[in-house]
Amino acid sequence: MPHGEERRGAGRAVHSAMIEMLAAMVLAGSPIRPDVGFIWHFPFVDVGTPLVSSAGVTAMVARAPWVVVEPSPGQFDFAPLHRQLAEAEKGDFALTLLIECNPFCAPPWLRERVRAAGQAVYDGGGHMGDIPSTTSAVFAAAQRRFVRAAIAEVMRLDTSHRITAYQVGVEWWFPDSFRYAPSDVARFRRWLARRHGTVDALNSAWGVRYARFADVPAPRLGFTGDIWKKGRAGLQPVVAGKDVPVGRGAKAAAYDWASFWQETAADYVVSLARLAKRLDPTRRTVTFLTHSFSSAAEWDYVDWSAMRPDEVARRSQGVDEVGMQLPIAHGDPYRVAVILDLIRKYGKPMTVLDLLDFTDGVRAGPRVMEHGTLTAAQHGATGVFYCCWNGAKDFSFYPDWPIENLRGLVRTGRNAIEVTRGMRIVPDGAIVLPIMPGAPGSEARRTRSMHSFMGWYRLLQGLHTTVDVLTLSEIEAGADLRRYPWVLMPHAPAAPRRSCARLAAYARYGRLICAGDTPSLDEYDRPLVFPIHRARKVADHGAAYAGAPVRQAEAGDTPPMVIWEGPGPDGADALESARAELLPLLLTGDRPGGLAFRNVPPEVTVTRWEGANARAAWLVNSGSSPASGVMIALPDARASVRLWLDGKRAEPCRRSGAGVEAPPFRASCVVIVGPK
Repeated sequence: MPHGEERRGAGRAVHSAMIEMLAAMVLAGSPIRPDVGFIWHFPFVDVGTPLVSSAGVTAMVARAPWVVVEPSPGQFDFAPLHRQLAEAEKGDFALTLLIECNPFCAPPWLRERVRAAGQAVYDGGGHMGDIPSTTSAVFAAAQRRFVRAAIAEVMRLDTSHRITAYQVGVEWWFPDSFRYAPSDVARFRRWLARRHGTVDALNSAWGVRYARFADVPAPRLGFTGDIWKKGRAGLQPVVAGKDVPVGRGAKAAAYDWASFWQETAADYVVSLARLAKRLDPTRRTVTFLTHSFSSAAEWDYVDWSAMRPDEVARRSQGVDEVGMQLPIAHGDPYRVAVILDLIRKYGKPMTVLDLLDFTDGVRAGPRVMEHGTLTAAQHGATGVFYCCWNGAKDFSFYPDWPIENLRGLVRTGRNAIEVTRGMRIVPDGAIVLPIMPGAPGSEARRTRSMHSFMGWYRLLQGLHTTVDVLTLSEIEAGADLRRYPWVLMPHAPAAPRRSCARLAAYARYGRLICAGDTPSLDEYDRPLVFPIHRARKVADHGAAYAGAPVRQAEAGDTPPMVIWEGPGPDGADALESARAELLPLLLTGDRPGGLAFRNVPPEVTVTRWEGANARAAWLVNSGSSPASGVMIALPDARASVRLWLDGKRAEPCRRSGAGVEAPPFRASCVVIVGPK
């Protein structure tokens, strides 16, 4: 250490320790009630504001739009924040402050500066747009100044910590028309050098002949169709430039281009959370990941947006909670459950944002929203924000719903999250989500299909198993497979070579179940031999169970989602066949959580939980009539049993030896078993 710096270094260390201690004290002393409320457009939309607290909310997401807060350079107007805080104090609810600092949120004066500097986005045709590039130095300096100013105002004004969390950045997407700024292309070439090591390795992977990385063009891929158009089947990636390799090279280049942008997007989102955490370590950071739902079924939306929640979660140092846009689709809460099952293994709290039926809007009704809320809690959500209080066509809960219904919905969310506080979900096994980036040409469609995965995920729920979801990229990066007694691989004709090697290694000691075609092509469209002899092979009942899902949207301005209309024509046979083939493989040995069930109908899903001194199970009923006669086998006849039926404490109908019968329940049943 240079002379004279030792004392200052010690002072910085003490200051840092004090900050960390203060942060721990504040966070530990934050309200124990879960965040349950609405996306709030107040004061920009002032409708029903005095009734917000009457709904029983514990928190609201309040917006800090850049264009309003900094209408001219360096001139900040925080009057909206003052009004938001005043209403929160009056209504005794917390706020999550949404700092809208994305490139597309830049105010007009900043967009002009960025364009003048040549640092805006470019499309594949070389045309400059009016949105700043994520690599723009002009934009980055203004963005940091805005975020610092907003957080400084919070720290100055909100000494009581009514604002408990920051969301730095709103809905995130990086569409194909934003990706071709010269600085982004240069960054892509550096990424290729890190990934492949040498240009010869790149040439071998892509089937091309470049002399150096500087010669590699960014693949000029676009999408036909409109992501927002109702009633369409999906987007189709196409080649839009002559400088893209042909044949296998085009698919290989598309894979790297998509992977680069998914990683870049995740790094960018996380970097802003880290900035907020450095500026104010006493408040939580929560992401606002749009299109999180797309990883399950709308893989073309992932290609378009570059938004992968698993990529963000893997890089989430500085992110305290993973907040994800997880809507329902035509009453189907599976869309919420599957992504929570994907992200919870990272051990961070998970907040569901925009919990709404994107297909039907608020007219979906209380039962649909109750079911979605219970499913979110059942699969590990620790907070829920519905979309929205008022201000979005077809999606405003107030005044479309009576205040009694809003109060009941919020109460359901609070009670559901609180009942298993301090416990964690224990999976029986795992299912692989074989999402792969799209590629040019219609032939590429056969290498990726979400139908098998969608059907298998539902079948496993119908068999009352609790699963983690693993992506191929997570497996490639070294996800710990040893924690799972079994892993089910749906139909997946293509997969990264390293993920296949890791799955093959797992098959030596775990039960690898392959359902449908195993990978015969790697990520670069090269032939691949998957060691099927070490795996258990079953028929692809998942594709049969999924049937032919359709894409639909009737409400709002959201993109159409793939919806579940019930099992396909062979769905009942698929369920029985899966039951016969899989149960002997899935349920050998002791079940995690130590609880077993009998007489549970297929429309009831089950997750298993455990805590320090207790085991639990969450049952959610999607049927139209109450579930009755459900028997719970206990690990110990002397164990105590606590039941919550539809949010209220209840006693078992009868107890016989090491088992109890749950009374009929309309929507949910939580069983908590502890020592006598």
